[in-house]
Amino acid sequence: MKDTFKNITLLLMSYCVLLLLPRELNFFSYAILGVSVFLFCIGYFRMDSAIKKLTETMGYTTVFFLWTTLGVFFIAFGTLYLYLDKASGKSLIIAFILLMEGLVILGTTGGNVVNLRAERLNSRILYFFSLSLFGFAIFTIVRQKLDGVAAATMIVFEGIIVLIMGIVCTYRHKIEGLKTPIRDLHSRYAYIETPLGYPTIGKVGRHKECIIYGPSPEGFSVFGYYNRFGTFCLELADAGKEVMTIDDSHILDSYESMFEDFVETGKARWKDEPESES
Repeated sequence: MKDTFKNITLLLMSYCVLLLLPRELNFFSYAILGVSVFLFCIGYFRMDSAIKKLTETMGYTTVFFLWTTLGVFFIAFGTLYLYLDKASGKSLIIAFILLMEGLVILGTTGGNVVNLRAERLNSRILYFFSLSLFGFAIFTIVRQKLDGVAAATMIVFEGIIVLIMGIVCTYRHKIEGLKTPIRDLHSRYAYIETPLGYPTIGKVGRHKECIIYGPSPEGFSVFGYYNRFGTFCLELADAGKEVMTIDDSHILDSYESMFEDFVETGKARWKDEPESES
């Protein structure tokens, strides 16, 4: 509890020093920027144990979206202040700090587990937020004319960064060059056992014909299908349960490697059994 209080104090101090910022940029501005970032890093990253305890108390999903909301709020507040202060040196520094810290919060959201439903919804939230930032950049130009160019440029930069953040967490891989029909592909792999068992053919969501591995005891499966452009895609899906470990989520990479190997060699095999052929 005492350490948590110290860390919160450091976080508050990282924002209090921003009150010393002069309106226009000078050497003193960058010195304050460094001090603020330093205090934030010490305070925030030392709160890891407190965040884990909060997750155990409130539940993973609740804390996940609480942190997502906090990260988005940081960026939104910096953007609004940038607009109201007409992109002065002070507001540019503050907007930059809040953008970076908002991204840190978003990037460290989730701790040591992955919630597929939460991740997907989180991505949609970030996509919508990035589009809102792009729209606000246009609004800034319209309202502030030339005076708003600097602010709009910074807001567009924020939008691009947030959009990239939304794209980073994805569970779909694409494999070029695989043209074998699903049923033929299934017949090649039908007798090859993988960590998720033997493949089956079925429908998943809007995909009418898929090769499916799983679900595992934890409730996750990997399924492959052809998109409308003819590219074979592998996707990780949950079958009712929500939480999986980071190590489990990497299993999609192993299946991707298996099918890429098939494209290159024509042999159907799991990586742990390099000599098995169809």
